Amino acid sequence: GTHENHYHHIMGLDYERALGFAAAGGVILGLSTTFYLAMIGRVTGISGTFKKAWLQSTFQASPDPLHLIFFGGLLCGGAIMRFTEAGWFEQGGYNTGLMVVSGLLVGFGTTLGSGCTSGHGLCGLARFSKRSLAAVCTFFSTAVFIASSLWPIMRSAWQPSEHPVDSISNVRDLHYLSIGLGCTCTVFGLLKMAKEEKQSVLAGCVALACSIGFACGLCISGMVRPTKVHSFLALNK
Repeated sequence: GTHENHYHHIMGLDYERALGFAAAGGVILGLSTTFYLAMIGRVTGISGTFKKAWLQSTFQASPDPLHLIFFGGLLCGGAIMRFTEAGWFEQGGYNTGLMVVSGLLVGFGTTLGSGCTSGHGLCGLARFSKRSLAAVCTFFSTAVFIASSLWPIMRSAWQPSEHPVDSISNVRDLHYLSIGLGCTCTVFGLLKMAKEEKQSVLAGCVALACSIGFACGLCISGMVRPTKVHSFLALNK
């Protein structure tokens, strides 16, 4: 069908293998969030981690090594996946300007909703949180409506063999920047934990492993592919 052909073009794999990777990525995401909660006692909230890491790096909040380590691990995990197998990422799709604006809107929305698909969806629903259920129903239904409404004018005609000039995936320096920033945050967080008596370096290592695992799960499941996410949410494709 149309959905299978679109999926095949984006993933570069047959439909059955694509489903297998999606399931494997989902399992890795679930295990990462479970271990983080069990070992560290914290919910895996990616939007909250980004926000707190930003506030700490700009001296607007007191340093919390675990947030910096988790943030660094996400960047390192994504960069490692990109360097080891570029096929996990799209080489085209939507232009850079659209991606930047979309990212800013997502950041605003997750701040307003006090969480994202990781904190509310993966962790909140697993803990039977009514607030998370309301949040997930709201942002998922909104996403389906927007994606379906914009599909006729915004669907990407990109094919895996094409490399648009304005694609952010072609900016190789961003990959080096990601792993450099990720390593910096991670090392700084681990060194700070080593100086404090309240938190052990072992907890930092657990946070690092969970964050890298989370990043790998996102890549393997295909959730870092904007065209795939848009295709999934659009009901009228």
